[in-house]
Amino acid sequence: TNEEPTSAMEVAVERAARIAENVGDGVARPVHLLAAIVREPRTAGYRCLEAAGANPTRLRDDVGGVLGVEDDRSLTRAPGLAPARSRP
Repeated sequence: TNEEPTSAMEVAVERAARIAENVGDGVARPVHLLAAIVREPRTAGYRCLEAAGANPTRLRDDVGGVLGVEDDRSLTRAPGLAPARSRP
C-alpha cells in the first residue's frame, strides 16, 4: 500500500524489509528487524535493549556480521543498489 506508517513498529518493519532487500535476502527475518532496531537510538526497542544490559552498538556490528556486511551503512542505503555482499 501507499499509506504512511502509523506506528514505530510499522516503521521498523519497513526498515527491516529495506535492509533485507539491500543484502539480497528475499524476505525480512528477525535478524533484519533487529538490524533496524539497533540503528534507531530514539526507539523504545533500542532503549529496551539497553535496559536489558545489551550493547546496541556491539549488536549493530554483530548483526552486520551475520548479514555479511562490513559497513553497516550499506544496510539502509536507497533501494535498487547492488547488495553489499556482491561488492568486491
